[in-house]
Amino acid sequence: MAKASPGMKLDTTIWSVTGPWGARIDVTRGAVLFHILFVAILTGHLGLSVDAFVYSLMFALAVLWHEWGHEWSARRQGLEVQRVALTFGGGFCETGGGDVRRVFWMVLMGPLASIALAVLSLVACITVAVYMVIQGIELSAMVGDMQLWMWLLIFALINFALAVFNMFPFQPLDGGKLVHLGLSFFLHQDRARLIAGCVGLAFGMVWVPVMVWMLSWGLVIPVFPKFLTHWRMIFGSDAGPTVMDIKPSPEPA
Repeated sequence: MAKASPGMKLDTTIWSVTGPWGARIDVTRGAVLFHILFVAILTGHLGLSVDAFVYSLMFALAVLWHEWGHEWSARRQGLEVQRVALTFGGGFCETGGGDVRRVFWMVLMGPLASIALAVLSLVACITVAVYMVIQGIELSAMVGDMQLWMWLLIFALINFALAVFNMFPFQPLDGGKLVHLGLSFFLHQDRARLIAGCVGLAFGMVWVPVMVWMLSWGLVIPVFPKFLTHWRMIFGSDAGPTVMDIKPSPEPA
């Protein structure tokens, strides 16, 4: 098979901008392709038009906020941040290595940031809905007549779902990293890597048919477990690849 040219790779950056904390934000070819497919699938299943683009935009903003949570925490922990990237179906925050405690809190802050934005969106939703009732404006939940309170509710649900989904215990999701890091607090690195690899491999095998089933309902969550990574975590021994650039936590003073 011919080798694909670099320009055809999904991780090729097609647009960059400087983020609020100084790190570069890269939009990849994969991110653009994902949102094109996202809109196409929503339009096919729900018959949406403009609404499909709004859903796509809200998902992109939710992912970007999630990655900003990682970036903010990394900077608070004194970790170097290279960039934030939006990719096919998600994103990542690329940082330098650190000890277990600092990396743990950096990873955890992504889901926590998503939950915080979900709560804020829900509060805004309730506030708008109450204001409309007080003003005598009829609340409508019809898709063809979407009102601000309903968009805020949907945005809250997107962020909440993103937080929960990212806690699934397999890599590349945050949950898989947190299992590895959490075990590293108490166990030797080899044992922590072995257990995290087994957990990730098992949950990853369960996730694939669930992902296919959700796609049949128009729910696009194209996250593929890193089976090879988990396999090497189990059988790679010390000569295996570096799964995560972490160092032992310093002993408390």
